Amino acid sequence: MIVRSWPRTLSTLLAAIPLCMLAFMVLTVVVRAMPIITGITDDNYVHHDWHELSGTHFSSLFLTGQAHYGMMPALWGSVMILVIALAIAVPVSLGLAISAGEFAPGLPGRIIRAALGVMAGIPPIVYALMAVIFVSPFMLPKFTGGLNYSNVQPEKVGVAANAWPPAGVPWNASAFPWSPTGEKDSLLLGGIMLALLAIPFMAPMIEDTIRNVPNEPKEASLALGGSRWYTLMHITLPHAFAGVISAVRLGALKILGDVMIALFVVGFAAGQMPFPSWDVFQLTTPLSAEGAGLMGGRYGPCHPSDCAAGYFAGVILLLLALLVVLVTVAMERYVRRRHTV
Repeated sequence: MIVRSWPRTLSTLLAAIPLCMLAFMVLTVVVRAMPIITGITDDNYVHHDWHELSGTHFSSLFLTGQAHYGMMPALWGSVMILVIALAIAVPVSLGLAISAGEFAPGLPGRIIRAALGVMAGIPPIVYALMAVIFVSPFMLPKFTGGLNYSNVQPEKVGVAANAWPPAGVPWNASAFPWSPTGEKDSLLLGGIMLALLAIPFMAPMIEDTIRNVPNEPKEASLALGGSRWYTLMHITLPHAFAGVISAVRLGALKILGDVMIALFVVGFAAGQMPFPSWDVFQLTTPLSAEGAGLMGGRYGPCHPSDCAAGYFAGVILLLLALLVVLVTVAMERYVRRRHTV
């Protein structure tokens, strides 16, 4: 009896390894964040409470000597960069999957799949460096003319020098997806880079989902006179929609958890909420990069108060990821239930 049951026992033990690792990781992050969650008094006699942690002002002890760990700007940065990246990655991934699986059989489909496989193997640091190396020398001169605030001559456009910039216009050197001064980037550029990271991760999964749609309903649609586009929109994609949601869920988690691209492209400290809140040209650091910056990911060992705040950013990021999982799982179950009915 024992000999016969050893495959089940072994598979159960192997399946328990990632679950135990996840539980250990979550427990470690929560325990390390407890000093800031419960309220501590650090070396500078600054008391941190929930009102401060839910505030909109952030500064670390290492950078300014004063600790104000308002996490709302970083939380909003994570939401914004997730929306930007998914808005780019989802349609592109879906288009690549449809092209490779439905409209580009043979050699073109194999080329697309091979290119996606190569892109999926590129580490995030390469995309982060691409933003620094490729965007600044190539895209900057072509889209901004190499201008910066210091060499703008308003009199050439009929504006007095003492009236420039115009009142009420939030003119600044970083009001582009990439900075004309080369000193700052933006949330939009970070979202574009993260979309490039997620596309080769999502597109193969969406393609597999489309390929797993049964041939019988597609052949019936074509036999009754439906075009390939009609069959795709009314037969293939409705059958594959639950799998597409699953791929989007995994891509969203990959975007939320990335540190290198966000740290290099957007920054490591969300000082305040953007104004207006939907301004994607500002540096609104997400939780992943801010947590890494607080825990010494940029300047070496961190202050104990900064470290606890960094782990607290990790706790918020875990809760945000859990929310994404719950929402997408509920959507997936609804789609599957509606499709089967």
